[in-house]
Amino acid sequence: MRDSDGRILWAKNVGARTESPPLVYRGRVYFGAESGTVYALTAATGRQIWTYHTSGDVTSGPAFSKGLLYFGDYGGNMQAIRASNGSLVWKTHEAGLPFGRSGGFYGTPAIAFGRVYVGNLDRKVYSFDAGNGRLDWSHSMGCYVYAAPAVAAVPGVTPTVYVGSYDHNFYALNARTGTPRWVHSASGPISGAASVIGRMVYFSTLDSLRTYGLDVRTGKVKFNVARGAYNPAISDGRWLYITGHSGETAYAPLHQPRATAAIAAAARKAHSKRVKNKAKRRAKHRHH
Repeated sequence: MRDSDGRILWAKNVGARTESPPLVYRGRVYFGAESGTVYALTAATGRQIWTYHTSGDVTSGPAFSKGLLYFGDYGGNMQAIRASNGSLVWKTHEAGLPFGRSGGFYGTPAIAFGRVYVGNLDRKVYSFDAGNGRLDWSHSMGCYVYAAPAVAAVPGVTPTVYVGSYDHNFYALNARTGTPRWVHSASGPISGAASVIGRMVYFSTLDSLRTYGLDVRTGKVKFNVARGAYNPAISDGRWLYITGHSGETAYAPLHQPRATAAIAAAARKAHSKRVKNKAKRRAKHRHH
């Protein structure tokens, strides 16, 4: 779309449904389709640069790190390909359900500490070596893991994988070993990705449509609001924005840091000045 008027600049028909969130990087758009095809297009024109085909539907958004794209498919494969030309670097099949059924990778993986972290419908979270695809660890969850994990190294806290499950629990797993640091019992299945903002991790529950903010160190609830469903929270460093089931809500901190308070005061002063100047112009216009 155009920035100025919202008109369509280009459209690409890929012949299959696409749930894959697009990744835009350095003038290219990367995404997958349920045909098992991953596409690289030019962002300006939509021209196809390359395609890569795998054996299962690609609903996962690709994650980018050091020139590689990482994504899973519904055939139970996790793979890394070169963003430059779509050539395969490694591919592994570790996921599986009983009786030989394959587990599917639905959510977008997280890349951190030289590893790939991703949930699977076989009720596990996996950690792969980002360089060669070797399995580092897996941790069994109580049910399907649709949610994409958030991985962070908050000062004073062990590097941790934060991820929700359909078993109504939210997990903090040691990023090196997969061992649970803490588990929080939520009010419903968790389908969307978590967000780590400051010293808090936020997630939403699908059935109860609530968003929780937990202390990353202890897992204790610090924030709880009746809004949310999927991916809940982002921040611009001043406000917290929560995506609800049918709307957006912005929250201000209860105790603003000095810098944030100064910015807010300056914004109020500038707004007041604009209002006064507008009133003066109107008065002058009426006088003439």
